[in-house]
Amino acid sequence: MTDTNLSLPTLESVSDALSTPQRTALTALIRGSNIKDAAQTAGVHRTTLHRWISSNPTFRAAYNAWQHECKESTKTKLLSVIQDALSTVIAAIQNGNHSLAYRLLKDLGVLTKIDPGLTDPQLLQKEMQTDQIALTPPVDPASPDPTTPPNAT
Repeated sequence: MTDTNLSLPTLESVSDALSTPQRTALTALIRGSNIKDAAQTAGVHRTTLHRWISSNPTFRAAYNAWQHECKESTKTKLLSVIQDALSTVIAAIQNGNHSLAYRLLKDLGVLTKIDPGLTDPQLLQKEMQTDQIALTPPVDPASPDPTTPPNAT
């Protein structure tokens, strides 16, 4: 599980621990090279670069930090134009783009079938009790009875 509230190490701080060929390969990847070309630039075989990415914790951490920074940069850029995107969608719908209007309603979940649920309080209570029983973990017969005091044997 990933905690998004934790501050992630920066690419700069993680890449300091890389060897020169690793740093060269990562720099080539950052500049847009594919694996084969990045490995060649670093003077290693492409399988070595694949191994660094999959099995070397230091290289993998730097590679992941780069990916995180790319993702955050992309989010920031997209958020800066969200008003323009919204205005474009609104204008398209107002100009009769029914396909877009339908897709938007569908993607927002407005068109999904709504299960109205039970309206009888007694049936609802039984359903809720059944759901609670299903969520309760089974009792292990080998474990001690939690209601028995420790020295009662």
